[in-house]
Amino acid sequence: LGCIIVRREHSMQRPPALFAFVLCVFLPDAVRAAGNAGGKAVDLFLDDLRKGGKDKISFLFEVGANNGLWSNHVMKRAQQACPGGASRVRLTLIEPQQVFAARLRAMASLWRGTFFPAAAWTNETTLSFFLSSFSEASSLSEQMALTFNEPELHPEVRSVSVPTIDLAHMMLSAVHGAAAARGSVFLKLDVESAEYDLLPRLLTSGALCLCDYILIEWHLNAVAPGKRLAGVLFRNQLDGLLARGCARPPRLIIHDEDYRNNYGEPVPGLDKLASRYANAAAHLRNKRNFGVASDIIAQRSSRRPRAVSTVTAWLRNASEGVCAHYFADGLGRQRREASARTTGRSARTGRCEGRSGNFAVTTSQAENNLTSYAGECLRMCAACGRCNFLTLSRRERTCHWFESCGSLQRLRLAVTGPATLPKQAGAL
Repeated sequence: LGCIIVRREHSMQRPPALFAFVLCVFLPDAVRAAGNAGGKAVDLFLDDLRKGGKDKISFLFEVGANNGLWSNHVMKRAQQACPGGASRVRLTLIEPQQVFAARLRAMASLWRGTFFPAAAWTNETTLSFFLSSFSEASSLSEQMALTFNEPELHPEVRSVSVPTIDLAHMMLSAVHGAAAARGSVFLKLDVESAEYDLLPRLLTSGALCLCDYILIEWHLNAVAPGKRLAGVLFRNQLDGLLARGCARPPRLIIHDEDYRNNYGEPVPGLDKLASRYANAAAHLRNKRNFGVASDIIAQRSSRRPRAVSTVTAWLRNASEGVCAHYFADGLGRQRREASARTTGRSARTGRCEGRSGNFAVTTSQAENNLTSYAGECLRMCAACGRCNFLTLSRRERTCHWFESCGSLQRLRLAVTGPATLPKQAGAL
């Protein structure tokens, strides 16, 4: 491919220094889609290939392959990654531009892959394809092709009729139809604004859930203004939809959003949508304030021990003994009653009333794991606004809370050593 560029420059009678410079700059940019992030996805894909063994087949789909240089680069790296690496990658190239057909067909033959001289779409049909003077901007979108065609000088672009393939059906058939065990699946999608039509179909068909690595080049500005808001919302929700909807979500999704292709153009309706949420309280009388509940839940979550190390630190810093109020409040009697019961419940167990009470610890590992037991006590304490001190005894399966703690007294029956500590000292 590099030699072709050199010959082209030579035929145009460019100075040798100039076409050598073009060669050095062109190659890295062409093979590094999405910059370092795209390179990371390729690295992970090849790492999976090395670890997968000879019995697994991986898949590489380049949709909108253009000159195919990116796929050729990845396949060369696969060949070097491990013995027989390239032979265990099923390459699929999709590109409707006839100017690249011979090159892509030869590349598919070289790597024993498949080339579709068609445009990727939601079904099989025939569509108009608009040819820009900048081949990478040729597109099913006339707006995309015309923008990169210097519209001030060339206000029209030539269109041709091209066949389309159902991309979702093709991917599902290729992956599920493979006789060998499946390795990783990599999808690179660069279809010059058609992604907003293709991705919903790929999502609902389950084809996206087959992918381990997805690299999408977005072109919001080439979408009709009336459809841009839907495009923005879909783009920003796609990762979450895949994470919640796929049994095995993609490991890495990379969004290539060149500024000139995605920003700087108006998105009709976006300001109006934002104002609806920002000023809703001012226009709705007697509105339920869900924010209060959200704040309470967030504060409660922030006080919970987030790791075993936090609970361990609490136990390490706790003092041996029990609050003096333990006997004054009658909790000693409750402790003796609780010792004869499996759950340790008492009249005030689990309640957050008065100035002291008991929590019922039901952690399955509590009998043999002090850390689990203490963690359960701390979590219940975090949900009780009056719980400022804790005394726990794993032997008797009791967890006592106190609003205040005067002095510590020894509790002889607590073999494990009751732990009493202000909540804030326990890093809740």
